[in-house]
Amino acid sequence: MPEELDADGDAGQDRQAGHGTFVSGVVLQHVPGVVIRARRVLSSLGFTDDYTVAAGLRSLRRSADDQRRWPG
Repeated sequence: MPEELDADGDAGQDRQAGHGTFVSGVVLQHVPGVVIRARRVLSSLGFTDDYTVAAGLRSLRRSADDQRRWPG
């Protein structure tokens, strides 16, 4: 799913749009070769709820478990 840069339709980029991409870039600069498994848990306006964050963490955990079971 592509990132939505202007969810509120005000013709300007939302405050949190691109946040995950930016943070991933910073991590990659400092830890080359790291594997980043991103899950969207914030809207481009920075809104979320506990359920969405927990679902994102569960998804990452399942992904990591699957990678250990079936590497490659």
